[in-house]
Amino acid sequence: MGQKNNVICSYLSDAAVFADFINGSIHNGEKVVFPDQLMDRERVTHLKENPPPVKRPPGKPKYVERQRDSLKAVFGGDYYIVIGIEAQNKVDYAMPIRCMEYDVTEYKRQLRERSRSREGKLSGGEFLSGMAKEEKLNPVITIVFYHGEEPYDGCMDLHDMLELKEENKTCQRIVYKRFIADYHVNLVKAGDLDEGNFETGLLCIKSLRCKIPVLFFFRVPGKD
Repeated sequence: MGQKNNVICSYLSDAAVFADFINGSIHNGEKVVFPDQLMDRERVTHLKENPPPVKRPPGKPKYVERQRDSLKAVFGGDYYIVIGIEAQNKVDYAMPIRCMEYDVTEYKRQLRERSRSREGKLSGGEFLSGMAKEEKLNPVITIVFYHGEEPYDGCMDLHDMLELKEENKTCQRIVYKRFIADYHVNLVKAGDLDEGNFETGLLCIKSLRCKIPVLFFFRVPGKD
């Protein structure tokens, strides 16, 4: 996605910057998330590729690698929330599906983690579903951080990507719209942010909007 995007992704891997970004963009500058609450989550996943129309010769299945820009667990007591940040300097017109895939992959990872750490065996419906009735997964949030120069004109949810035009009342697809699950994009645009809400210096809004990356990184006061 370009040099500037790579620099931003690199800075977001730092716990102090990650916490500052969440506080500044989501909590309007209020200190809700702290660096010592954060733990890295595995950013790389390997998805099995769909088989081609013509069968491949016998051998190992092919996997496609997916890598998230930044992914961390935010701990609070005995629970945690997983937050991923995807930095974009170009509009991705399939972003609702991309975010949905990222989040589902993380939920499936949690199921595998529960299975490995669980004491005892499941049976019946619990065995088939891979989780006990009383178990709960931890929420997953994906934030899309857009710092491109062009206005963001991508789809904001899955329904926007589907052929569901309201003016075509005779279309059968409209009848089923309420049954079609939607998926919203949590979009944060650099141009809409208040620089005063941030402390680490990553979000120097004027710098983010320059063609050449001139980002400045400062630690939160009192941190090494």
